[in-house]
Amino acid sequence: MLDIWDLLFPLLKPPLRIDAPSILDLPGELYPFQIEGVKRLIKNRSFLLADEMGTGKTVITCVALRILFHQGQVRRALIVCPKSILGVWDTHLRDWASTLKVTVVHGSQDVRQIDWRCPAHIYVTSYGLLRSDTERRSDETTSLMELASGNLTFDAVVLDEAHAVKNPTIGQTKAARKVSKNAKYRWALTGTPIQNGIEDLRSIFQIVRPSLFPKMSVPVSPDEARSKIRPYFLRRLKRDVFPELPDKIRSDEWLDLDHAQQAEYDKTLLAGQNEFRSGEKVFSRIHVFALLTRLKQICNFASGVRESPKSSALLEHVEEIVANEKKVLVFTQYVEEGVKKLERILEPYGVVSITGHSSNKVRANAVERFQTDPTMHVFLATTKTAGEGITLTAASYVVHFDHWWNPATAWQAEDRAHRKGQKETVNVYSYWMRDTVEERIRSILDRKGLLHEEVVGSLSESDFDKALTVDDLLEVLDMKREAVQIPETERLRQEAEVGIGEVFERLNTMDPFDFEEVVKRVFQEALGYVNARVTKRSADGGIDVEATRTVRGQSERIVVQCKRTPMVGPNIARELLGVVSADPSLTKGLLVTSGRLTRACRDFCQKQGRLEGIDGFTLAKWVHDHKIGTAKSNHPPLDEKTG
Repeated sequence: MLDIWDLLFPLLKPPLRIDAPSILDLPGELYPFQIEGVKRLIKNRSFLLADEMGTGKTVITCVALRILFHQGQVRRALIVCPKSILGVWDTHLRDWASTLKVTVVHGSQDVRQIDWRCPAHIYVTSYGLLRSDTERRSDETTSLMELASGNLTFDAVVLDEAHAVKNPTIGQTKAARKVSKNAKYRWALTGTPIQNGIEDLRSIFQIVRPSLFPKMSVPVSPDEARSKIRPYFLRRLKRDVFPELPDKIRSDEWLDLDHAQQAEYDKTLLAGQNEFRSGEKVFSRIHVFALLTRLKQICNFASGVRESPKSSALLEHVEEIVANEKKVLVFTQYVEEGVKKLERILEPYGVVSITGHSSNKVRANAVERFQTDPTMHVFLATTKTAGEGITLTAASYVVHFDHWWNPATAWQAEDRAHRKGQKETVNVYSYWMRDTVEERIRSILDRKGLLHEEVVGSLSESDFDKALTVDDLLEVLDMKREAVQIPETERLRQEAEVGIGEVFERLNTMDPFDFEEVVKRVFQEALGYVNARVTKRSADGGIDVEATRTVRGQSERIVVQCKRTPMVGPNIARELLGVVSADPSLTKGLLVTSGRLTRACRDFCQKQGRLEGIDGFTLAKWVHDHKIGTAKSNHPPLDEKTG
């Protein structure tokens, strides 16, 4: 048991200087961007650190807390995180804040009551247990936390994977809000700050800095919300802070169902189609996704069969990887038709595995063995289970045995290997079955631009869901709309709200002049350039929209070049830079496309202080969020533009 001097010791030591790593006595050197992150946390009592996964948000936070303890600004702190990464925090605090006493609050109610009573600088617990331990049940006058500690309060509260509090009405959000209420420092950490849109950010800031959005019921535009949170928000991307990180190379492997799979697949699909056609089941998302799940499981293995074309392809890859003394991560959505069958197949090559049912101890042991034991060549996991809080840089190969709708989930999992500490190129293999729902789903995602990182990275999960319509689901199952019964609620929802994906498709197929009109309205109605106008149809120097606005008393004049095209490269950006450079009165030039900006184009725009690129999906989100129509306009004939 710690005595009072143990707890006072960190506070009595000389103040630490973040710019002097040797004085900090850290187990490793901080990167410059991490030092900047530490400084921002220390400076801001309310803050959302939204750096991309793999950039070391946990390390940044540990060091910042350690310094605040040494300065006497914080005497007791609480860290709340998903259950699966309690051990990650315990380890990082031990390494990066070794002078602080840490208690992980976990286990049975009796054990947790002892944990809350244990003197400590930092308490670490999960969102579920925080909710349970702060609730007062109907037959009790005090919660478990109050019973254990009398009145346990915290000077600092850290919410890790803060998208867990994106819903303001659920119990764990209310619990986090309650324990944070009187804290001097309230920090949130997440690599995915807008999983369900701008309301996610508002819910997080209701805890971190409630004064920004005092009433959730009052509508706030996305631009207004971003403007409000800007002083308390920091996001850096992995490619920007680790330019030396090795490449990630993706390869798609296309396979065919074997005889047993084909027979079961056809029978299952036909039975599902007949249930929808007969009206036995309405064509609702829950019923459709249940059928898709079964069909995707068959794409992995036929029922009762332990081998398949996918498992054969996996064996070939693993044999070659092991022969070259390398390691591989294998991800699947499913336990029975994924992990369980693959464990038997991969056992001869040295395999460790985790699923959603794995305890923290099993999970930590699996990671440790894989990272350190040269005989363990395969790390096998369900995709979501391995998507947070672990480092698996011993692997330089990744295999996606199957796929989620949202590719960001898979990318998040593969970044367990593609992160700081990785020295080799990471090769990623994805298995797809031809002429199945896997191929149809992928085709729809590709058509909608939903397989590109720069597009998906700007989407929330609800945005992604809205991008997939009832017609898309009908296409996946090879059915006609008139053949099924669509629930009234689904029909009305789709009629009332055009999905972002549909807006994206409209932008890519509309007349170029209509596209310019839509862009003009976006700048007027979404971005505050109330006097935006489309330029004359001839002699416009490649500029399609001009606009001005006043920001903080300063006049801002911009020009916009519109490209209704699938791909825009740096050559177009260079042309726009020439126009902007020739006119000192211009503040900025914007390159707006209905499609994608190449990486080279994005990099070029970022390096030029007076250029900005806007891709088609960002534009579609603005059009969607601000309800800007995409109908045809009365534009002049084509020859007037071309002269």
